[in-house]
Amino acid sequence: MIALLLLFACAAQTDSITEKSGKKSEAEIVSMENGQISTKTSKIPLDSVSRIVFSSEPLAAKDSGLIFLDGSRLSGIVRKREKDSLVFRSSAFGEMKVPSSLIAGEYFAQGPSAPEKDAKIPMIKTADGRILTGKILWHDDKSTGIMTGKGLEKIEGGSIDLILFSAPASARKIELRNGDIVNFPVKFDGKKLIFTFNGTNLEISISSLSVLNN
Repeated sequence: MIALLLLFACAAQTDSITEKSGKKSEAEIVSMENGQISTKTSKIPLDSVSRIVFSSEPLAAKDSGLIFLDGSRLSGIVRKREKDSLVFRSSAFGEMKVPSSLIAGEYFAQGPSAPEKDAKIPMIKTADGRILTGKILWHDDKSTGIMTGKGLEKIEGGSIDLILFSAPASARKIELRNGDIVNFPVKFDGKKLIFTFNGTNLEISISSLSVLNN
């Protein structure tokens, strides 16, 4: 019994690596830098890898967050709304200043953050399940106004599950343990990743990763 438990514990700590050739292997990744993935027993060129599924356990995510035009999705809280940007407290990266021009939408409940195929955008999904499409006239913490084919509809704050101003890309380059999706330009630096966003660097440990699609 003890041997079986030890075997299970060891297996649970290995990461699953799929190479572009189709080769699959299980190994514990200790670092990623200089274009190479280092495991405890070997080095693998990052360019030869198509997908990595990390063995770390998932983390609970916040119910709210931002959806970016590049397909990134970061959970967190909007702390302040300014004319052309948001001050956003990201669960993964801390406080960020996000230009409005990079935002595709916001979500306020766990669930799909992307529109269904052929969905009309801009769109709002309300907390009671209604889908509203049209021109979004304003959106703030107090209320949101959308001009639909039937006229102006005002929705009070707290009554929206999802709002999309533009269609986000479908890319899923890096998925974090808390469910976030990050498609920002990235540099692998040993035991951490450094993302570039809006002229600033955002760092995160490789222990925060769930999936890497290369």
